[in-house]
Amino acid sequence: MTLEEAKKKILSEKILPAIGTILEFDDFWVFDYTDEVDNKPPAIRKKDGSLFWFFAPDYPSNVKFTVMDK
Repeated sequence: MTLEEAKKKILSEKILPAIGTILEFDDFWVFDYTDEVDNKPPAIRKKDGSLFWFFAPDYPSNVKFTVMDK
């Protein structure tokens, strides 16, 4: 799945009303809506496009990611 396809999925399935910041990890993207603070934002796996809810404490603090704009 591409990032564009993932963004369309988040918006078309009304998972979020808009996309703010995107965090890119090796295997998935995490989507954040800037008007809401959520401790489990939606995330999509790059490999198969599956949706899950990202919870930062489940991942070691040394896992690298990139902060992207919309």
